[in-house]
Amino acid sequence: MYEYGIVPTDTYNMDETGFRIGVGGSQWIVTMDFKKPQVSPSDTSRDYVTAIESISGDGEVLDPMLVIQGVNHLQKWYQNTELPNGYLMGTSPSGYSNDTLSIEWLKHFEKASRARQKGVWRLLIFDGYGSHLTVEFIQFCDDNKIIPFSLPAHTSHLLQPLDVVVFQPLKQNHKKAVEMATRTGCTEFNKLEFLNAIHGIRMDTFKRKTVLSAWEKAGVFPYNPEIVYMKLPARSPRTPTPPPSEATSSPVTRSPTSYRNQLKKISSSVQRSRRVSLSRLSKFICSSKVMLASLELAQRDLLNISAAVSARQKRQSKDKKVVQKGGVITVGMARQAIDQRVEQEAQKVARKAARDYKLSLSQSSPKLPPASQNHPKLPIDPRLLTTPAPASTS
Repeated sequence: MYEYGIVPTDTYNMDETGFRIGVGGSQWIVTMDFKKPQVSPSDTSRDYVTAIESISGDGEVLDPMLVIQGVNHLQKWYQNTELPNGYLMGTSPSGYSNDTLSIEWLKHFEKASRARQKGVWRLLIFDGYGSHLTVEFIQFCDDNKIIPFSLPAHTSHLLQPLDVVVFQPLKQNHKKAVEMATRTGCTEFNKLEFLNAIHGIRMDTFKRKTVLSAWEKAGVFPYNPEIVYMKLPARSPRTPTPPPSEATSSPVTRSPTSYRNQLKKISSSVQRSRRVSLSRLSKFICSSKVMLASLELAQRDLLNISAAVSARQKRQSKDKKVVQKGGVITVGMARQAIDQRVEQEAQKVARKAARDYKLSLSQSSPKLPPASQNHPKLPIDPRLLTTPAPASTS
């Protein structure tokens, strides 16, 4: 970094993390509806999404790449969700990243980081995953003045900022999103629900303070290798096992039963006091206030649940139109393609309606007779056809 004059703004850490869609944490579900069983998404969900994230040394977060398990980019992914236009979307049969998708992410990263670049060189820190070490990946970095730096094996949990601080709260926020959706009646947290929630999950996680803390705890900014050394397990020399000592009597301690008896004595003495009635009255008033507040919260929760169910029903359409087959595409480009398709379909419908209108006019208007039939022939007097005889002269 000192040799190339790389500042924290041009220093980045990238890493992948995976989500099992619809799998939240263990929880109890308390409901008043005994007829309809409340269930949460199953831990056996097979849908998988990979998020490729990148953060800078000055606390900024770049738009991620999401790798969805599948083949085609569906129109409803972009039309019915709150994904920002800058997200890069890719597909793979397994939901994991691969060499091709890694190169596409690198191009996405180069464009985004170049827009805020201050120095000449950029530093990219990553783990030793095979897709980061291909010839094409390294060559692209050299061509664009990006210095790739691969961390040693089995050290990412100590040296990689994303692994040290960021990814654990990211997973926790994903579980909270699944649990919250379950409480509002969602029994299938599928890809569409995940894509609609991922931006909020990231906003709750990738805060500037959190990102700066990740670099600090990894010992990078400010540079402090002692933080990493302190996390390493200390190796102490082996000592011989001491011989078993003679059994000694343990000190006598009070049992829980003795504490309960003491509490009963205190409670009985309190009840004999003159202030018992006032105490009960104050408890009754406090309980009433709590019940009123609980009622207001229940009404508010009911409104929120109704709104969430309505939005979910609009989002879960059965439309399977394809925006693009395979490859990668940004959310903004996908929405532009959808708008163009909608406009073309509207124009096609308008042209068809115009043709139908002209056809209906031609079929409903009365037919005019030919020109020769406009004036029918009248019978002619034969006397008019005879030529008069010339007058005689005397």
